[in-house]
Amino acid sequence: MSTNNIINNYTAAPSFCANIDASSVSPVSGDGTLYTPIFDNVSSNIGSGYNASTGIFTVSVPGYYIFTYAITSEVQTSGGTYAYCYLQINSLKQALITYPTRNRLANFFADGTNYISHSDSIIVQVAVGDTVNVVFCSAGGTKVDGIAGHVGGAWYSTFNGSKLF
Repeated sequence: MSTNNIINNYTAAPSFCANIDASSVSPVSGDGTLYTPIFDNVSSNIGSGYNASTGIFTVSVPGYYIFTYAITSEVQTSGGTYAYCYLQINSLKQALITYPTRNRLANFFADGTNYISHSDSIIVQVAVGDTVNVVFCSAGGTKVDGIAGHVGGAWYSTFNGSKLF
């Protein structure tokens, strides 16, 4: 088979790359409410599976996918004791990360920056119609946090996915 036939017969795998465009997304209450961050700056959306209005990716081609996310939360000084973030597939928690917020880490922020970052990845088999999104929660108080997006020319919160095979 010639190279041209291979290229002509190639179908790009569904994939997306999205970032939070705003410098800070608020409010995220500290009362345990679950939030789906909206990654509204979409740089790639092959197969159109990612919805920038809802923050949810819907699978159109079954297979094994890799999903990654990075969340940078801007934590405040009042209330709240922890936050957590996870990938959700069809309302089921995957790849959960819990971390202490400003109150427990106050001594580490001598320079005045109030950001905590974390990221995770998962390879998972999904079927047509399955949905995947990021969930963020700040809990243990009444504080209001934000999720950092595009700050100082850099993307701090991202959500990506791609079909592997």
